[in-house]
Amino acid sequence: MLPTLNNSITHNAKATKYHYGVICIWLIFTIFTASYFIRDRLTLFDPQEKLTNLTQRMLVKNILEELNLPKHLPNTLINIIDEGCRCNLISRDHLADVKRNAINNNMTVINITLPARFNGIIPSTPSVLALDHNSALIYFGPYSEGLACGKGEGIIDLVLSNYKKGFNAQLIMANSEGCYCNTL
Repeated sequence: MLPTLNNSITHNAKATKYHYGVICIWLIFTIFTASYFIRDRLTLFDPQEKLTNLTQRMLVKNILEELNLPKHLPNTLINIIDEGCRCNLISRDHLADVKRNAINNNMTVINITLPARFNGIIPSTPSVLALDHNSALIYFGPYSEGLACGKGEGIIDLVLSNYKKGFNAQLIMANSEGCYCNTL
């Protein structure tokens, strides 16, 4: 009977090594697949470097001209989206919160939908332009960054909170990654 028991122990040890091998292969495959899909969803906000070498004043002037808006828009938040962008669905709740926050802080909110074939200074959507009481730049860039582009990663939330406290970042955020739809 002892040889049978010994055989059983050896057989179980081999099965365990086999299972560890299968688990390792499965784990490697899972990590590879997840990283592939994550990389596919993360997009650079300004991949064509449209915002490179622009001053804050030039950026505001160019955006307002391209969107056919007045040159003087004090305390204004301009939401810029592309209706066909899948990222609008992901960030819809965050955009609504930002709008509500801006209105509560006595900012005028303007919503702009870009045409399907937009070839201007705005590199990606959804994006936001925030202007101070002198119509100078507070912030231009994406609402947030990261996979979900949601409330937890909100760049604009921090910038508007700081502005309310008296700090103006005059920030052009071009080097972030998240769920964005690049313009032409």
